[in-house]
Amino acid sequence: MEKTKRFVGIADCHGVESFIPIDKADLSILQMRAEANPQRHAVVYSVDLTNGYVEKILDSLETANHSDNPNYHYKNIVRMIKTWASDDGAINKGLGLPPINLKVSNKKIWKNIPNSKLDPYK
Repeated sequence: MEKTKRFVGIADCHGVESFIPIDKADLSILQMRAEANPQRHAVVYSVDLTNGYVEKILDSLETANHSDNPNYHYKNIVRMIKTWASDDGAINKGLGLPPINLKVSNKKIWKNIPNSKLDPYK
């Protein structure tokens, strides 16, 4: 079986806010940040990924950092994780085994993001 690594972070109505290896994360801080601004519809997520998936997300984050429209890329990362976690055929995409152990702090919110229209201040 391919080796996986757990990543955690915050995702909200605007997409992925953070993507951190579990050994470098403080889950209590992430949870506090997610709860601090309920209008953002934020959740804390954790997922075990193979290197192919990690590289794809890191590439998307790097692209977002140099993009005129970074929000597109942040939203797309949430969409990728959702698709991968529900796609048993992901191994055929050359990314390794599908993500395992996807966990989110609020499943109802997770279903509704990314969606910038949920932000009342935007």
